[in-house]
Amino acid sequence: ESRMMRGDKPSRTLSFNYSAYTARLGAPANWRDVADGGTSSKSSLVVEKLGFRPPSEDFICCNENIPWKHPINNTYLRNRTEIQSSSRNNNCTKTLDVLGWLMNDINSRGLILMMTYGGMIHIHREQELINKTTGHLLDDDMDMWASMDTVLRIMELEEVLFQQFGWSVRVFTLKAGQEVLLLQLFATCGHEYKEKFGKVRSGLPAIEVYPTVVMPGGGGGNDTIKAPGIMKDVWQLASFEETLVYPPRRLDFESSGTNKTLHLQLPKNPLDIMKCLYGNWKVPSGKHAQGSNRCGQSDLKSYYKCNCNLAVLPSIYQSTTK
Repeated sequence: ESRMMRGDKPSRTLSFNYSAYTARLGAPANWRDVADGGTSSKSSLVVEKLGFRPPSEDFICCNENIPWKHPINNTYLRNRTEIQSSSRNNNCTKTLDVLGWLMNDINSRGLILMMTYGGMIHIHREQELINKTTGHLLDDDMDMWASMDTVLRIMELEEVLFQQFGWSVRVFTLKAGQEVLLLQLFATCGHEYKEKFGKVRSGLPAIEVYPTVVMPGGGGGNDTIKAPGIMKDVWQLASFEETLVYPPRRLDFESSGTNKTLHLQLPKNPLDIMKCLYGNWKVPSGKHAQGSNRCGQSDLKSYYKCNCNLAVLPSIYQSTTK
């Protein structure tokens, strides 16, 4: 039975319908069928065999711990020998060209993959993703928010990424249950193969994909107020009022790092999000978005109270910061 996402009044209680959330995803063994109807590609079979799952209801609704404090599995969708062989060929496509190709695929399917965090700042502040003096990306990776069906689609595309661009994918999951928390797309050229979780080390900046879910809104303090839904970044454990993020904005972006127009997606209100995360984002600094940020209504947390009994939940879901 689904846990409840509730406001102040029981009469306005809404259900976080976990079965509906997972319905399109199917059972773990059939998760690959979400993306493009399922294919018989090598990467599809790997995803099916490994039994990757979307984050559980308990994790989405009740977890208070930033994911990297959990026991994490780091799973490559390509074996070590193939990655090292590809690396020696030293024939890897540049990051922005891979991003452009990926966005074309995602956009053609009506899926969601939004620029966020550092990349979102550079688009607005420098109006560029590349340092024109060095030719390098302004960030050490590209940060993206993805819906769960997009996460699946990207795993499906690993075979194409590898064969056409010299890139591959690794997946961070909870050791207990193989729940997908983060994807890293990386160039095999210069890649340091590591089975432990951490930053990608490669000859080109990686693309990091943060899975997101949307939790429904509930009633507010009286019958005239209704709380909006919340979008949750399950890796950063950050929560954003849904109306700040959806529907995404489309942006045709020109960069000196590629000769093709990038057909990007941005959150609906990027300026409000950046102000919440970084304060004065117009001034360059080393500040990073912290885990567990909450952006939106000032008392956003009070609208979203899951029926979480921490006494019976796994201890990994309980905060270590209290």
